Formats: sequence, C-alpha cells, structure tokens
Amino acid sequence: MQRPFLVLLLLSAGFFARAQDSAHELQPREGTHDFGEIPQGKPITYTFVLYNRGLDTLRLAHVEASCGCTTPHWSGAPVAPGDSTTIPVTYNAAGEGGFTKYISLFYTNNLHQQIYIKGEVWKTPDTSVPLNVGIQLVKQ
Repeated sequence: MQRPFLVLLLLSAGFFARAQDSAHELQPREGTHDFGEIPQGKPITYTFVLYNRGLDTLRLAHVEASCGCTTPHWSGAPVAPGDSTTIPVTYNAAGEGGFTKYISLFYTNNLHQQIYIKGEVWKTPDTSVPLNVGIQLVKQ
C-alpha cells in the first residue's frame, strides 16, 4: 500500500517543482514563431513578447542565439510582476531551405529557457525579371 503512495508522491513532487520554476521565468505569448516562406537574402524580424506572471521581479542576464544568422536584442531591464518585455529577433535568410533556430534566455536567478523561430527560405531569382528567350532569338 505504501509503494503506490510513494510513487505518486515522487511524481507529483516533480510536477510541483516545475510549476514553481515557471513562476521564475518570463512566459512568452508564443514559444515558437513560424515565419513561413521568406525570400533569400532579406533579413526578417519578429518581436517576442514575454510576460512576468510570477510574484517576483525578473531580469534577463543574457540572451544568446544558436547561430550567427540570428540576432536577438534585449534591454536587460528588470520586469516587474504583471509587466512584459520584448525581444526582437532578426534572422538573416542567407541560405536557402528550412531552418529552426533557438534563442536561449538566461536569468539572474540561474534559470534559463528557450524560444524558437522557424521557416523556409526560398531562392530568389538571379535577375529581377525573367528572361524572354523568344525575344533573345529574334534579336540574333
């Protein structure tokens, strides 16, 4: 009889520990932003909005992108309970194909979390207008 109770107690302790940690993190309006299809060679920016739903003031100590093609900006200002902050993230769409990048948020209370961007970069044409092969043949 004690064994099932002990297992239930241990499982619930993990749940409550995670619930407590989330009160010490900023909660994003959305954890992943999908840019969809974007043209190659054009940087694109999305601004994440993060809310402090806890009871304590939170401060981001550092924000770091998973690669050099992604640039986050943050103020470093404290976020009071009930307030929000923004983190604009710019992706430089230099390479074609699908991408998923993460941005790590490090807090002064030694916790961290990640937010994500993803999308599909399509190759832009080499010329601004398509060549009309028929006209090229007539000119010759």
